[in-house]
Amino acid sequence: AETQRAASLLLDSPRLRAGEGFQLRLEGVDGALRATLIGLAGSVLARAQAEPRAGDEAGDLARRLAADFHEQAFAPSIDLSQADLSSLDGSPTAGGGRARERLDRALDTVVGGG
Repeated sequence: AETQRAASLLLDSPRLRAGEGFQLRLEGVDGALRATLIGLAGSVLARAQAEPRAGDEAGDLARRLAADFHEQAFAPSIDLSQADLSSLDGSPTAGGGRARERLDRALDTVVGGG
């Protein structure tokens, strides 16, 4: 039952579409659920597993698997420093301020005629 719920949740995801060439394998293993995304060449691209917990209600295990699968399969696996993160949100960085000043001067020259 939980495997069917997990399959339904994953197949309803807008990030997964039938016919794209990838394979999604779902399996129940000793009460746990496992989802594996397999690429075109047969390599494992992502794997998620959800373990049963005391007090789980119907659908809890499937929802945890779907959430973990999406995180494993679609979250970017990059390591950003705080400076990198600040530059992404538009905050000035040490070099960014000087670069902005040079850009402003160049634009003033072009627009203002010199």
